[in-house]
Amino acid sequence: ALRAIQVMPRFDLGPRPDSAEYELERGECLAFLRSAQLARVVLPGHEAGPAVVLPVNVVLDGEQMVLRTGEGVILAAARAGAWLTMQADSYTQHGVGRGWSVTAAGRAREATGGALDRLRELAPTPVAGGSRSHIVVVPIETVEGRRVGAPVPAAP
Repeated sequence: ALRAIQVMPRFDLGPRPDSAEYELERGECLAFLRSAQLARVVLPGHEAGPAVVLPVNVVLDGEQMVLRTGEGVILAAARAGAWLTMQADSYTQHGVGRGWSVTAAGRAREATGGALDRLRELAPTPVAGGSRSHIVVVPIETVEGRRVGAPVPAAP
């Protein structure tokens, strides 16, 4: 059985003169997510255990994350309508270190019906391989992100 994860309150850290870190607006977060090919899905652990973090290949479709999965905890969470949190980032140390990190969350669902064929075409093939015939959609209800380090070029 999956357990709920308590969401930490968001703290305004304010400007830091010694840091080039700052929060991204929703549109910037979505633009960076569009460029992500790999994200981490965070699921509640079983009973009192730690959270489960799994790498997944994803694609952004409008304002929803789409991924391909097999039988397992991600599909079980989607069938239960559970909240899934997905995190993606990019960081480079070439020259001056810089990057971004975006976290998005929403209630997952298994894709069915008329949209299934379109989403199957859209969902990336997981690098993990294996049987992954189910499509999970996570409409983004909350999203937040940060740029870190030297200025990052505008999102694609």
